[in-house]
Amino acid sequence: MTDLKKLSVDTIKIAQTLVRNSPLNAGSRRATKDIITLAHRHGVKVVAEGVEKIEQLDWLQEAGCDYVQGYLLAEPVQAQEFEKLLQHA
Repeated sequence: MTDLKKLSVDTIKIAQTLVRNSPLNAGSRRATKDIITLAHRHGVKVVAEGVEKIEQLDWLQEAGCDYVQGYLLAEPVQAQEFEKLLQHA
């Protein structure tokens, strides 16, 4: 097995398809948790995409996910709009 650090990977992303089903589906929960655990063992952070429901966010926090992105937190914005948001934060 290739060490993730040898590949210069510092963050991996969990696909929306797993995130969508994780709170309800045991197989998705297990796969998501395994990805997070394996990544952390190798010093790699994890971001989950497509978080749209509070149940998904709660599950991902419980599973130890480092970062999340999705409509629950904010809609996508253009780079210029994002810069404006940062200036006002």
